[in-house]
Amino acid sequence: MRLSHLKASYPDFQEIYRSHFQAAKFNAILKRDKDFEARKLRLVSVRHLLGKHPRLRPEERGMLVQSLLRGDFDNAQSILQESKRLPAIFTLVASPISAFFTSPSDGGSLKREMKRIAARLSDSQFLCEMKSVDDEDLQPMIQEIEILSCSILSSTIETTVGTMARVVVAMQHEVFNRTLQNEIENEERRARSEALVMFIRKLNALLAGWSDWYVGSDLIKSE
Repeated sequence: MRLSHLKASYPDFQEIYRSHFQAAKFNAILKRDKDFEARKLRLVSVRHLLGKHPRLRPEERGMLVQSLLRGDFDNAQSILQESKRLPAIFTLVASPISAFFTSPSDGGSLKREMKRIAARLSDSQFLCEMKSVDDEDLQPMIQEIEILSCSILSSTIETTVGTMARVVVAMQHEVFNRTLQNEIENEERRARSEALVMFIRKLNALLAGWSDWYVGSDLIKSE
């Protein structure tokens, strides 16, 4: 049975489909997976902080990336603080000694800030952006998160498709039974109509025979 036939038979088919699709909650399913969220946070942190600190020396950049990919925000914060401290040491401008000592690294604050940034980025947009990243240091984790997201989503897709398939099959059975019932009723009406026609024909023939008999009887009596 064609889908168009089902839609014609079920005016609310589209609404039924939409309700099952919304029940699957594809837009929230990845957020419920801790591994996905952890990897997303690390990758978003790397991209954001590298964009915010484009003048890091290569060795600093490498250490920052590796720290963030490990989820070590304390070390990442220390690297960022150190990168700010070194240029100040070599300036010729006289500065108080206290200027060379920064506050202790606070990885917790950095992590909270990165979480807020990651939360503002939808999972679908994040995955699309990762496809355009060509940084070799990030490729292993990008591949991991792509495989993980496919695994999580495929399971939900299979469940949703299975549910919709059962719904469609039930609809098909109902439409088939309804069509069959209509055909049976139509056939019964045709049979009754044909029987009625035959009855009327026989009745007319019988009446015609009686009429001929009466006419013949009248003629015999008149003679």
